[in-house]
Amino acid sequence: MGLDLLPRTCPCPKHGALTAPEGLTHAEDATCPFDTDDFPKRMLGTCCSIDGKTISRELEALGEHELADRVYADMTHEEALAFAQELRDAVERLERAHGSKKRKPKGAGFNGHFDRDKREVVWSKYSTFEEALAAIRQAIAWYEKTSTLGFGVDAWA
Repeated sequence: MGLDLLPRTCPCPKHGALTAPEGLTHAEDATCPFDTDDFPKRMLGTCCSIDGKTISRELEALGEHELADRVYADMTHEEALAFAQELRDAVERLERAHGSKKRKPKGAGFNGHFDRDKREVVWSKYSTFEEALAAIRQAIAWYEKTSTLGFGVDAWA
């Protein structure tokens, strides 16, 4: 199962007047405000979206289970901005806890296969601690930008 995080029109009275096609923050013929951000996309994402699955998996790998689960939640623009701050706090907490250690925790696994004997997915590679934090920082920037533009979040799984 994938997870695309897409901007959505915020239902609040303050931003309810903003309109854009589904999954976008702009008219289809207008320049995308995310063009220069290079956020990672999933196969069904839009120019304004970000890959939420990777963010959730990196948070999970670093022990931030509650935040990892919340990536799957739809949000208003206020909730998205608050969530960006919670992610920032988590990154700072993780850096304080592990940044100076020689052996840092691994990020999410990838290139996995199902091991029938172990009855679980076995990963051949893992992202580094720094790569995991970089992915979370990209999410912070995406949530903040989406919110600042007056849009909420549609977590499309």
